[in-house]
Amino acid sequence: METVYNYFDLGAGECMCCGDKTDEIIIETGICIDCTEEQKFYELTMKGL
Repeated sequence: METVYNYFDLGAGECMCCGDKTDEIIIETGICIDCTEEQKFYELTMKGL
Protein backbone atom coordinates (compact mmCIF):
# COMPACT_ATOMS: atom_id res chain seq x y z
CA MET A 1 0.00 0.00 0.00
CA GLU A 2 1.46 3.34 -1.06
CA THR A 3 0.35 6.75 0.14
CA VAL A 4 0.98 9.74 -2.07
CA TYR A 5 1.13 13.13 -0.39
CA ASN A 6 0.34 16.31 -2.29
CA TYR A 7 2.72 19.26 -2.00
CA PHE A 8 -0.15 21.35 -0.62
CA ASP A 9 -0.80 18.81 2.16
CA LEU A 10 2.70 19.28 3.61
CA GLY A 11 4.34 22.04 5.57
CA ALA A 12 7.45 22.73 7.59
CA GLY A 13 7.56 22.55 11.35
CA GLU A 14 8.02 20.30 14.35
CA CYS A 15 6.31 16.92 14.49
CA MET A 16 3.83 16.65 17.36
CA CYS A 17 4.69 12.95 17.70
CA CYS A 18 8.49 12.65 17.56
CA GLY A 19 9.55 16.29 17.88
CA ASP A 20 11.71 16.32 14.73
CA LYS A 21 11.87 19.49 12.67
CA THR A 22 11.12 18.71 9.03
CA ASP A 23 9.57 19.97 5.80
CA GLU A 24 7.31 16.90 5.69
CA ILE A 25 4.65 17.74 8.28
CA ILE A 26 1.12 16.79 7.26
CA ILE A 27 -0.73 20.05 7.87
CA GLU A 28 -4.00 18.37 8.82
CA THR A 29 -2.48 16.33 11.68
CA GLY A 30 0.75 18.14 12.61
CA ILE A 31 2.59 14.81 12.39
CA CYS A 32 5.48 14.05 10.03
CA ILE A 33 5.22 11.53 7.21
CA ASP A 34 7.61 9.11 8.93
CA CYS A 35 5.49 8.94 12.10
CA THR A 36 2.27 8.71 10.09
CA GLU A 37 3.58 5.81 8.02
CA GLU A 38 4.94 4.11 11.14
CA GLN A 39 1.51 4.34 12.79
CA LYS A 40 -0.19 2.92 9.69
CA PHE A 41 2.31 0.04 9.54
CA TYR A 42 1.79 -0.73 13.23
CA GLU A 43 -2.00 -0.73 12.85
CA LEU A 44 -1.85 -3.02 9.81
CA THR A 45 0.59 -5.51 11.33
CA MET A 46 -0.88 -5.62 14.83
CA LYS A 47 -4.49 -5.78 13.70
CA GLY A 48 -6.20 -8.81 15.17
CA LEU A 49 -3.59 -9.64 17.81
